[in-house]
Amino acid sequence: MKEGCYNDKFFSMFDQVDVVLDIMMTRPGFPGKGLDEEHLKMERKFIQKYFGMMASKKKLVQIRIPSKDNAMEAGMDEKEFEERLINACDIDYEAVQKACEEKVKEIAVTSDSDRFNEFLAELPPNGNVVCELGIGMNPGVTDLCGYEVLDEKMIGTFHIALGKNDMFGGKNDSFVHLDFVGKGELIFQ
Repeated sequence: MKEGCYNDKFFSMFDQVDVVLDIMMTRPGFPGKGLDEEHLKMERKFIQKYFGMMASKKKLVQIRIPSKDNAMEAGMDEKEFEERLINACDIDYEAVQKACEEKVKEIAVTSDSDRFNEFLAELPPNGNVVCELGIGMNPGVTDLCGYEVLDEKMIGTFHIALGKNDMFGGKNDSFVHLDFVGKGELIFQ
């Protein structure tokens, strides 16, 4: 990749569309291994502009294609990874939406853990801002596998990210973006 290969002309292609279909074979936000600092800066600049452009569209659909690299990253063989990804996508979306609407009215995030609160205090500027929050509602993901893109969707899990989110339409700029997936009791009131 060289500076300017994704220039304004590239991004102007998206001016005519309301929907973007993003097909990925790699983990988003994680550039290829072995990139030097100059190329990492270019990658970050591209990702920030790309997600900013996508955030302005009416719809964004991201499709993950199972790949050998994704499977290796998750510590699984390719067949198991493919099956898990297919099961996560092959669900009744209307039923999941209905369940979410019935159960989720308001969300508050708190911590009574001194250790976690100390961790938050040590983060760089804006690094302790909650920039993503999700509750796993996907019946097609039946157990934790160590691949956060799947784990965060399992029923009974929650997903919290701290830090940078301006690369996909948010407003928080930070040096860090930290994803956490937890499992525990979710109390709906």
